[in-house]
Amino acid sequence: MTDIEFATSSPPSWDQDVRELPGATLFQTSAWAHFATSYLRDDPRFVRVIAEGRPRAWLVAVRRSPFHPRLLDLPFAAALGAIARRLSPTIAIVRGPLFSPQAHAADIAAMADVLSELAATFGPVDCTLPLHGPGLPHPIFLEQVERRGWCHGREATFLVDLDRSEDAIWRDLKPSARKDVKRAERYGVTVRRVTDRSELESFWRLLCGARQRIGLQTYSIANLNEMWDCLTPGADFELIVAEHAGELVATLGIWTFGHAAIEFSSAQSDRAVRERLYASDLVKWFALRRARSAGASYFDLAGVAPRPRTPKEVGIRQFKEKWGGTLVEAPLVRIAARPK
Repeated sequence: MTDIEFATSSPPSWDQDVRELPGATLFQTSAWAHFATSYLRDDPRFVRVIAEGRPRAWLVAVRRSPFHPRLLDLPFAAALGAIARRLSPTIAIVRGPLFSPQAHAADIAAMADVLSELAATFGPVDCTLPLHGPGLPHPIFLEQVERRGWCHGREATFLVDLDRSEDAIWRDLKPSARKDVKRAERYGVTVRRVTDRSELESFWRLLCGARQRIGLQTYSIANLNEMWDCLTPGADFELIVAEHAGELVATLGIWTFGHAAIEFSSAQSDRAVRERLYASDLVKWFALRRARSAGASYFDLAGVAPRPRTPKEVGIRQFKEKWGGTLVEAPLVRIAARPK
């Protein structure tokens, strides 16, 4: 018999249970749900499929409004977010669902039914699938996605295999990457971890300036402050900075959980770009080594366009593919809301 368990808070063993599942990332943990609730005012649901008395599938789904991130810096953001979530709810699922190696086809179909029910109850569902590890995304779940007509475009990323020696990883970098890392070192760029909360504002200011320069949306410093409070600095996530002549010139973050490390907030200063300091290259190499030492098996370079169409997309892909990763792709899942 298959049972579906819904909860608004995580069962005590949740993080321990999901840690070793194929494709596990920080986005399916209670810590990330806490961050999403605290920062984005999301409303999480923890879902398990239970068969023969044992969990076979896990899912963290958060109810939110697509408009709410725009409200985060306004007064009364929590109240405004609750109103927006009620008026225009959506369900967001990041890198899920996760399945036990012992999961049967019926368990996987039951989880697909859960996603349908979420769309019927709360609103449209947007879901990205697990990518890290052999056989992912799960082939039986992919069959469910295709059969139910949920495919909504594709996503892609490069995964760097960290289950090798540091020397082997270095040798697999493209020559341009090795050359640029050495250039940055020769120019006197240094890299270190952020270990004090007082440094968050300088990290954020460089990041915002870099995002504005290339036309990307910025976000509040509350994002980093809440992450520092809800996650574990040095364990769940790390912030890395590069400096040159006493000035901050590049940033990068790493989310780590289970076997996966995922980069975020990659940026470099105007001066680093103008003077060609190659600070982002040195930061990336530092991050790969840090993730390997933390026990991660894969380093996710955080996405590229599956079919680059613009010079910007081409440039991003060229930068990321030089780090010796394997390109992986998966469908994006979109489930339209159904009449209640």
